[in-house]
Amino acid sequence: MDRAAVVSSGSTAEALGAAVAVRVPLHGALTSTTARASAEAVLSAARERAGDVVIDLADVTYVDVAGLQVLYAAAKWAKNNGRALTIVGATAAVESECTSLGSPLAAITGVES
Repeated sequence: MDRAAVVSSGSTAEALGAAVAVRVPLHGALTSTTARASAEAVLSAARERAGDVVIDLADVTYVDVAGLQVLYAAAKWAKNNGRALTIVGATAAVESECTSLGSPLAAITGVES
């Protein structure tokens, strides 16, 4: 199997050992202005593919409370559907913003640097 297959939402399905994970990259500021579109992208990709969900924050420049709500909603959806959610690629600045808002990324779900 190829390492990644592009799907319409810009997400990818990646072979991770025997499991397949849906990787959803988010870009720019994750704020009240972009929260709805970001949530739709994550949930659409997760519904289209089986496997765990990986949200990639490598290209996210800023997160506010609405952005955190997107991440919490994705974690809740994954849990309710028997899937794991992992957050990867967050910069130190994004991690710091989340912590200052009272919600370190590690508190949401599994986080990999």
